[in-house]
Amino acid sequence: MKSRPAAADDAQCCTLCGYESDGSFADRVRHLRRSHPGYARGLLLRLAAPLVFAGLVVLLAVIGAPTVAYLIALAITAGCVAAGIAASRRDPSRTSARPSLRQLLGNGGFRFLIFGAAALIMVLLTFH
Repeated sequence: MKSRPAAADDAQCCTLCGYESDGSFADRVRHLRRSHPGYARGLLLRLAAPLVFAGLVVLLAVIGAPTVAYLIALAITAGCVAAGIAASRRDPSRTSARPSLRQLLGNGGFRFLIFGAAALIMVLLTFH
């Protein structure tokens, strides 16, 4: 009998509560929505943020909005990401410890620095 790699076993287990999934995507999503609804909402906000930004940029381009409007769209998108992170962190069903600032930056929190740089570049281009 062959043993599965440790990474495959880890993928079948919920890191928030230890639930062992049957391995299907539907089962993992069902468990996430039922057992960790706050975390699921936060995750959805974080995943939807780039789509919201893309939609706003297209809309603003179609109507010929000024550059400042793009900054507002960027701020709305950053707000979606921040709300998603806050919702994920305050979910009472989440049992893991809160990550440090270093862990947040290492696990994708670096995007806030990118949002800031993009906003600064847009402001500089506006007044140039």
